[in-house]
Amino acid sequence: MLDINNILIFFSIYMNKTCKKLISCYNIFFTEQGVRHEFR
Repeated sequence: MLDINNILIFFSIYMNKTCKKLISCYNIFFTEQGVRHEFR
């Protein structure tokens, strides 16, 4: 039980960091697109 719990916690933390990185990348992409559209 403890080993499974540790794996789930590690996996959830890893996925949380990965999702945050993906979201930040999307935010940067959309921000750049928005800036480009504003200056056109």
